[in-house]
This record gives sequence, structure tokens and C-alpha cells, in this order.
Amino acid sequence: MSQKDNTPPDPVDTYEHILEHEDTDKQALAVGIDRFVKAVGHVVMWANVLLILAIVSQVSMRYLFDLNFPKLDELQWHLYALVTMFGLSYALVTDSHVRVDLLHMKLSRNTQRIIEAIGILFLMMPFLFLMLDQGFDYF
Repeated sequence: MSQKDNTPPDPVDTYEHILEHEDTDKQALAVGIDRFVKAVGHVVMWANVLLILAIVSQVSMRYLFDLNFPKLDELQWHLYALVTMFGLSYALVTDSHVRVDLLHMKLSRNTQRIIEAIGILFLMMPFLFLMLDQGFDYF
């Protein structure tokens, strides 16, 4: 609580302060891309609400009324893809992705960056290969 007016702190501001890491990048292009990804990420987050509504609607109609709407299944896949792709980029920009920090926090900043880059490359390569291999025919 603030001592001046006895109002509780805004939970959104508190969460944003915890979530966001300090941007040390000074390059205008990098800062611009980060801002763009964050802005798009904040908009795309609301697609999760639509995704949940689509899933609950589909399951309810299927099991309560014995109805099936394939277009609703298709909408779920598109929303899931949207949220996943933008969510991954948002997590990388805001440094809110999951990792094991026990050893990570004891390493130098340069070593942390090298490990992050190698990890992203080696974990993304199988995914990118799969997307290219399986998605090329659809394209």
C-alpha cells in the first residue's frame, strides 16, 4: 500500500514490473522490433479467450447435443497456431520463457547469451525442419 493515500498497488503494474526485464539494447532497429513484438503480443493474448470459448463450445455441443462443427475445429487450430507463434516470440522478447535458472544465474552474462543462442538454435531446428517438411505440400 502507498503510504500517502493508503491505496493498494496496481496488480498489473506490479506484474509488469516483475515480468519485464530491463532493456539494455540501444540499437534503434532492435528496440523497434522488440516494441512491435510486445505490442502484437499484447493484442494476440486475447486470442486465448477466443480459443477457450471455441473449445468449450465445441465440447459442449458435441457431448450435450451430439452436434459437430468442423469449422469450429478449424478455428481452434488457427487460434492455437496464432497464440503459439506469437507467444513464443513474445516470451523470447520479454525473457519470460521457461528455463532452468539454477546454473544459468551463476554464469556470466556472455556465457548465458551463448547458451541461450545455442539452445534456441538446436531446439528450433527440429521444429523448423518438421514445419518445412510437412508444411511444404500444403503451401
